[in-house]
Amino acid sequence: MAALLDLPRADSLRDHAAARAGLPLRAAVRVAPAADTVAIAVVELVDDVVTVPVDRRLIARGEGHAVVHRLHGGGDPAH
Repeated sequence: MAALLDLPRADSLRDHAAARAGLPLRAAVRVAPAADTVAIAVVELVDDVVTVPVDRRLIARGEGHAVVHRLHGGGDPAH
């Protein structure tokens, strides 16, 4: 979405990857949301792959977000 919001600025359009690839403005505006969606999906997937095992290990040891829940008065440390 940031790329889409940045497109109207002439200086950023010149430097934008879609413009460098030779895409006309209309095509670049259509491609930007799709590219951002894919980028966000990849980041979320990598985040989940890395953080889920780490969180599980910390929770099993009574650390991580389980500790935060106890400190803030949460009932069940596993949630």
